[in-house]
Amino acid sequence: MNQALFKTGRPILLYTIMYFFAYQVAFLFPDARSLPMTIWPAGGIALAALILNPFRLWKLYIPVFFIAAVAANMLLAQIPFSAGIGFALSNILKSFFCALFIRTFSRSSSVTFSRFQEVACLIVCAFVINALISLLEAATSFYFSGTSFSSAWIAWYIADLLGILLITPFVVSFARANDLFVIVREKKLIESAAFLLIWTLSSILIFVTPTQQFHVSLHPYMLIALLLWPAFRLRLQIVSLAMITLTIIAFTGNNMNQDFFLDTFANGSNFTLNLQVFLAFTAIMGYFFSASGSERHITEDKNRESEKRYKSLFDQTSEGLMIMSKDLIILEVNDAFAKMHGYSINELIGQHISILDVNIPPDKQIDPDFVNIIEDKKVAYFEVSHRHSNGHIFPLRATSSTIQIGTESFYLTFHHDITEQRKIEDALKERTQFTESLLKISPDSIYMYDLIKKTITYSNDGIINILGYNVDEIQQMGPLILPQLMHPDDYKRYLAVTIKKYSSLKENEITGSQIRMLHKDGNYRWLQANEIVYRRLDNGEPEQIFGVIHNITEMKEKEQQLEENDYFFRESQRVAGIGSYKLYIKDDHWVASDAFYQVLGIDKNYPVTTQGLIDLVHPDDITMMRDYLFQEVIERHKLFNKEYRIIRFSDKETRWISNQGKIVLDSDGTPLYLIGTTQDITERKNSEAILQKSQKLESLGILAGGIAHDFNNLMGGIFGYIDIAISTSNDNSVQKYLSKALSTIDRAKELTSRLLTFAKGGAPIQKVMPLFPFVQETVQFALSGSSVKSSFTIAHDLRNCNIDKDQIAQVIDNIVINAVQAMPKGGEINVTAENVSLKDKEVPTLDAGTYVRISIQDHGIGIEKENLHKLFVPFYTTKPTGHGLGLATSYSIIHRHHGTIEVNSEAGSGTTVYIYIPATAVMTITESAESAAHNGHGLFIVMDDEEVMRDTITVMLEKLGYEVVSTIDGLQTIDTLKKLLPDKVVTGILLDLTIPGGMGGRETLIAIRKFITTIPVFVVSGYADDPIMKDPSQFGFSGSICKPFRKAELTSMLERYNNKQHSGASPV
Repeated sequence: MNQALFKTGRPILLYTIMYFFAYQVAFLFPDARSLPMTIWPAGGIALAALILNPFRLWKLYIPVFFIAAVAANMLLAQIPFSAGIGFALSNILKSFFCALFIRTFSRSSSVTFSRFQEVACLIVCAFVINALISLLEAATSFYFSGTSFSSAWIAWYIADLLGILLITPFVVSFARANDLFVIVREKKLIESAAFLLIWTLSSILIFVTPTQQFHVSLHPYMLIALLLWPAFRLRLQIVSLAMITLTIIAFTGNNMNQDFFLDTFANGSNFTLNLQVFLAFTAIMGYFFSASGSERHITEDKNRESEKRYKSLFDQTSEGLMIMSKDLIILEVNDAFAKMHGYSINELIGQHISILDVNIPPDKQIDPDFVNIIEDKKVAYFEVSHRHSNGHIFPLRATSSTIQIGTESFYLTFHHDITEQRKIEDALKERTQFTESLLKISPDSIYMYDLIKKTITYSNDGIINILGYNVDEIQQMGPLILPQLMHPDDYKRYLAVTIKKYSSLKENEITGSQIRMLHKDGNYRWLQANEIVYRRLDNGEPEQIFGVIHNITEMKEKEQQLEENDYFFRESQRVAGIGSYKLYIKDDHWVASDAFYQVLGIDKNYPVTTQGLIDLVHPDDITMMRDYLFQEVIERHKLFNKEYRIIRFSDKETRWISNQGKIVLDSDGTPLYLIGTTQDITERKNSEAILQKSQKLESLGILAGGIAHDFNNLMGGIFGYIDIAISTSNDNSVQKYLSKALSTIDRAKELTSRLLTFAKGGAPIQKVMPLFPFVQETVQFALSGSSVKSSFTIAHDLRNCNIDKDQIAQVIDNIVINAVQAMPKGGEINVTAENVSLKDKEVPTLDAGTYVRISIQDHGIGIEKENLHKLFVPFYTTKPTGHGLGLATSYSIIHRHHGTIEVNSEAGSGTTVYIYIPATAVMTITESAESAAHNGHGLFIVMDDEEVMRDTITVMLEKLGYEVVSTIDGLQTIDTLKKLLPDKVVTGILLDLTIPGGMGGRETLIAIRKFITTIPVFVVSGYADDPIMKDPSQFGFSGSICKPFRKAELTSMLERYNNKQHSGASPV
């Protein structure tokens, strides 16, 4: 077990076992007079472990020792857990603070207790820190066992003191030994054996006397004298072993009932205390003497050895040696140094170095930087200039270091005369300086290439800038350098052309080539290689090439960028229809880009004169443009900014162009040239025209929407009153005429719905219903007054569809009207309706499912194939008076119904339009005014800004059994409702959605729901396409009804509400 063992990966386990074992031994001998209780070993072991290990391991040792101590206290001594915590904590704290104090104030990274400072720190820990922390142990003993506090403190204090003084140094010195079994060497082995023998015999004589009468009354402290001799001669381990041996012998004698330690205390229990005092005093003195002897003898031995080494060095070396003090006084020189400077040794000793060194300043102070270099590097190499005794200056190469003699530091310097060497070096330097400078500063790669070995034989560091590889990496590639790094295309050309070219080169003839080489970063670099044949074989063939490679990657990239920019500029102008030009005014000619030619529809043979450009202008704009160009732009130097028409030369098509430019003047203000751009803006002009038309249509749509709304309000009264009249009249003829009038008004109602769809393109208000006969009626109505007939083929099992009846009617109208216009001389339209089952994407825009397909076929002029894809584009029309919205609107309506429209047509063969609408299996429920029964009760509030609508709805509700109160806007409605509640039972409220200049239905509903939520509120409006009308429940309404409506429709809405109510809810 030596130092290596203590520093392996098992030190924690080792010290923990020692620590736990020390506790176990102590508890096996609980008697206060026993050795383990006199010297507490556990604390000394823990302290030694912390001293021997770095700070970073303390966080592992401390908790492990703490757990081991608690375990030992509880398992071996049967001490309560709390007491075990107290004792363990005091042991750990004592070891920690003592170790921290010794490591901090001994100022040694490797404590061995062989120096005064280390021993002093150990004693302070034993007497001071130990005394303070022993208070915690005494308090623990007092609290848990009732032991006297002072007695416990003294027992713990002295026991731990001896553990620190005896055990810690022994463990530390034992662990620091290089070899356990080689404690002493040479003649000291005999001295150590003699010392141990005398020590043992003396201890037995004093402490283990066989009989009282033969007892020798020697004072035990006389043993201190025995420690003085080995302390000066032997190591600390011997002293430690001696102290432990003394202790064991003393206790053995005591336990054999022999004489006690001191005559004056030869009886009673003071034996232990006396022994403890003796051991402490002896240990302190012994360690001090041991430390003193160790340091003194080590220093003496080193001094003698150093003196021999330096004396031999001075006598034998041929180099000039000098020792000088820190203040640069020459203390010693050898004979070689003296002869080198033309002085004798005695002439130099005691002189300041400035008499020799020309670089020492007049104030005789050495450069601090020089001192720092020597002391930091320990050995410094430099060149100095010294003055010979004859006055001439000569160079020296000096090697200097700091040496320690005793407590003082000195400079030791070796000097070598390099005068001849300097002359040679200067000559070589002059010859190579230019070449080296050229190679070093050159950013290019300068190289030599062996054509036979196919390797780079030399390269400067410029290769790093070129390829990223250093010279060693390049040379390690060997013959593979060109195959690996040269671009494959360039390498093929190199093998086929360049190698052959070398053979034909004349003396000093340079050949150049551009190649691509692979950089270390994985990218190719463009290089310009200029080469000459440097060496040839005996037969005249080239052997080695000398060359320079320059990086031209950036130049190549710029060339490529210019080409790309030029291409991008040309293509951008071509795609955007923007051409650039430059018109030279004095010479009357112009140059332009390709896009300029394209815009004007001319080629390179067209006259490049001003008149040639004017000839292209549209006849209606030519006079205006000629005046503008010559008078405004050329004469007044205004910016050229004009939009005008031209007749494109290539196809004679009229095109709009925008011309922008500026006049460039010379120093005298004379126009030199006009530079600018020309852009084809025909599409923009067409879009502007379409936008204007769209804005007009939008305005028309807004007007149509307002008219439709007002018309619905007006018709509402007529519609309602006629419906009431039918229901109240008993005259069959009157009922017949009124029913026909009502049917006519139904058609008017459909027309207003179409006006609203045209105005807003609203979402469909869908209802499950059969498509026929209403589609047939719509076709026949659209054909009224024309010379076109119709025929119908309808599947008998045609399924229902979920549609907005008015919007579908509009689609049928648009298609039929187009068919009529395609047959100006008359003809027949064939309408077919059938169920079809489609697979996914069988019709590209439709999902798989069942659809109703309506086919409308005419036999008119047909449509050109190239125009079929434009049919549903807004504003596209082939009719002089058309607006191009009919089919676009139709397609939009069918798309919102989740269907589609397809067209099949050929010029001269007619057109067939296919309408696909999703079919449904839901059956329709027919409700008639006669069969619908509704018995109302309670009070209804009706809000409408039109008096005729208020009166009509009031009569209908009264006919159904309700009491009615009418209002004109939201504020009056809220005020009326608050007055009626809670005295009146308000059964329901009917609100007009739109009140011009007042609170409408949506705002009124929000206000009502703030104070009552149980009354059903219905919404009525002439805007059938409003989202609220389509899905009233989403906005908080109980139902919706569109103006104009019949009493049966009103009854149906109320019945639907009643049917939706859960049991217990109040119906209307």
